[in-house]
Amino acid sequence: MYIKHVLLLLPIHRRTAQKYQEESADHMANQKRAYFEQSGFSFNGLDRARKAALEEEWIWPPWLFNDIVGFLGVGSDGWNDLGCDLYLKRKHFPRDSREREGSQTTSRNNDYLPYAETPHFAIKKGDNATYLVALGYILRAARGIIRRRVRCGQIWTPPYGWSCLDLAEADRQARLSSMTSGQTNRS
Repeated sequence: MYIKHVLLLLPIHRRTAQKYQEESADHMANQKRAYFEQSGFSFNGLDRARKAALEEEWIWPPWLFNDIVGFLGVGSDGWNDLGCDLYLKRKHFPRDSREREGSQTTSRNNDYLPYAETPHFAIKKGDNATYLVALGYILRAARGIIRRRVRCGQIWTPPYGWSCLDLAEADRQARLSSMTSGQTNRS
């Protein structure tokens, strides 16, 4: 399905926030231990400014904006269907895929490329309930696709219910906007 109007863009994380925080704490403990082994100074014996500088150097960035392996682009086809395109970092594609051919530089591996799409589901223009039902099916299908590729992959969902969003109105406005500008979300 060709998604003409992207209504939601959701990050896919490599692991849960809790797992990320646990691994971050383990990393900090390992760094403190390595510091003691290399310097002979106890981390707790350092002055506050030095501790803060070292912790700043070792700390991992916030989970929500990092640890991202891909994105879901949920949107409508401009007619009567809602669907989703999955984008993954190049390095998460299968080893034998054509996307992995060529040089494997850090910047190249961090490119987000189209990986898969979910089945599309029927919606009724102006009826938000049909959008929310379709969104539920789409997220379930996307989770299945992601788990086959990135075992612990986790789709970020907002801390509020989907019913807070009026996807029908968002789609209506996106349709009007594309009619007046003649543009779509794909280049």
